[in-house]
Amino acid sequence: MRCDEARWYLELRRGEGNEALGPEVQAALEEHLRDCEPCASFARTEERWDRQLSEQLRQVPVPAHLADVLLTQAAVYRGQALRFRLYRYSAVAASLLLLAGLAWLGYRASRPSFSTEQLVLLHDSRLQDPASYFHRWLEQEGLPPELPEPLDLNLLEQVGYEVIQGQKVPVALFRHPQRAEFARVYFLRQNGPFRLHRLSDADASHTVARVIADPRRFRGVTYVIVYPAGPEGLNPFLRPNPATS
Repeated sequence: MRCDEARWYLELRRGEGNEALGPEVQAALEEHLRDCEPCASFARTEERWDRQLSEQLRQVPVPAHLADVLLTQAAVYRGQALRFRLYRYSAVAASLLLLAGLAWLGYRASRPSFSTEQLVLLHDSRLQDPASYFHRWLEQEGLPPELPEPLDLNLLEQVGYEVIQGQKVPVALFRHPQRAEFARVYFLRQNGPFRLHRLSDADASHTVARVIADPRRFRGVTYVIVYPAGPEGLNPFLRPNPATS
């Protein structure tokens, strides 16, 4: 180790302690000081000066009120820091509330208004011209324009969706002309959520389910007609004279 390096390490140790040098550098410095008298004398002078300065500083009288002044200043600084932090958090909270309010207003503005006028016009069109109403619904749903059976559209009660096995299925509801009974036509799309290759007719004590699939006439749709069991079958729901209607 050269003398200039040793003196630089001495200054570093003087300011930050032995931990700043590390064990290898500390050992090399001590070895250099044993062999180099000028550097050793410089190190002793620096240590003596630091010790005397420390003793002189400890003898300086400290005013009695200095601690109170320092505590007061620290409290003022802490209060300013807390107020600044509070202002910053308040600004962030206000921004979040403003964004939430704008989002809520946007959501309210985007919701459609419920129109009773459109509601009564819709039901009037179904009552006055059920055939046009039904065919418009078929077109909107992308379904074939004709049914597999000549059902009487004057008996049409409702069109929409019904949840079957957790899936929404298009359905048309027809009422019985004399009794509180109904026939339902379910429209099952070939690309829909159900597997249809094993679909077959079924019946129970009071209900019959009939499957109609004709790829040439009704492309992409399989029909399931559910109606009351009995000798009349589906006849009460059909047009009185399909050949002439």
